[in-house]
Amino acid sequence: YGTVLSERVARCLAFLASAVRKVPREADASSLRIEKLLRALTVSQLRALVAMDQHQGFGGAAESLGVRVPSLHRAIGELEGTLGADLVYREKRAVRLNTLGHEIALLFNLGLEELRSAAAEIKESDGLLEGNVTVGAVRAAAAGVLPAAIRRLSAQLPAARFIITNDQYEQMLLKLDRK
Repeated sequence: YGTVLSERVARCLAFLASAVRKVPREADASSLRIEKLLRALTVSQLRALVAMDQHQGFGGAAESLGVRVPSLHRAIGELEGTLGADLVYREKRAVRLNTLGHEIALLFNLGLEELRSAAAEIKESDGLLEGNVTVGAVRAAAAGVLPAAIRRLSAQLPAARFIITNDQYEQMLLKLDRK
């Protein structure tokens, strides 16, 4: 378990460090500054930014996280303060992430996914596979091979849920960037 967790946490921290490096800094790009910023981040801030990216607004993001809008405002504001950069466009009726905010949110999401995957991988090492298995299939495979393969896997992995994305290859590839 320790090896699995150690590897996933290392990858998570690498994604978070990449996100922090995207913030423009005058002269100090040292590993000490990066480490200091990583220590200042909270999971609530990471989740808030990722939710803002996915829901493109405070209302939907707060609802998806099960928090109140002021809590989300606070988390995003603290994150911007910690990083020393604006991540959100704030207009009269619209709020959305700016380009930097979107880029950082993608990396934060990858980091958080490493932590989620650690738990699943530990369960899997005990012979328990549960959660979602997402399969992207071009139309020909979805009609032919895929149903039989899912039936066999469902029998072996009764706690797994299968999500099938059926589209053109290029469209599915573009969607990978958003997950």
